[in-house]
Amino acid sequence: MRAINRADALEYARTLAAYVSSANKKVKKEEVTEAMQEAFPPMEFDKSALFVQEFIQEGREEGIRIGHQILCSFTLRQLRHQLGEIDEQTQERIRRMPTQKLEDLGMALLEFKSHDGLHKWLSENAVPTD
Repeated sequence: MRAINRADALEYARTLAAYVSSANKKVKKEEVTEAMQEAFPPMEFDKSALFVQEFIQEGREEGIRIGHQILCSFTLRQLRHQLGEIDEQTQERIRRMPTQKLEDLGMALLEFKSHDGLHKWLSENAVPTD
């Protein structure tokens, strides 16, 4: 079995992931596994390999970050639709909210009749100001 430099393996995996994520078609797990095995024969790629674990964790963290951004953007759009323009300071407060609080705000905003309702909710739910 040939040794592989950890940094090179991570770089290859990142490049492969970037390609897969930008591809215009859905790439199957088997195709990714086959490509990695071709690039690094005769290594076995399983979830016990340290660099694969790290890559998976990085992917999870990136997915959580992107999901939070999407939820935040959607919540702000709903608020603008419901209340009109939202000042930048309030938008920043909302952007810093944890995901669970954003979900709660997404439900609560259906009841807001004015900006006062939003600010009251933010205060009652301990969303810090600047």
